[in-house]
Amino acid sequence: MFNLNCTGNPDEQNILQHGVLVTLPNGTMLDSHDDGTEITVVMDNSQYPLPSSLGWRNGDNAWVSFIDALGQSSNFDVYINNNKVGSFSPGLENTQKELSDLSECRTTHYSD
Repeated sequence: MFNLNCTGNPDEQNILQHGVLVTLPNGTMLDSHDDGTEITVVMDNSQYPLPSSLGWRNGDNAWVSFIDALGQSSNFDVYINNNKVGSFSPGLENTQKELSDLSECRTTHYSD
């Protein structure tokens, strides 16, 4: 299972630490925030390595690029530490229906 987590609760630096959770077939749950867990999503022959944290330029840019691509993808593959762990094919219509507004996921800094 692939779970996109877009939080509205900032950390102590007012950073919104969005992330991804991946549940493997054996039930193991991995978090993009975990040390030693590198999650890469491949869509349309482009790789999107997920940052382990947000609040820094490269991490924020990588996250926004991933969110923008995900909102337009009909299928994607997920790699954990360079090993393919899953393929997802929601179809473009479903993606656009379910992920029609990812604006909250694109915002990485909290503001009142």
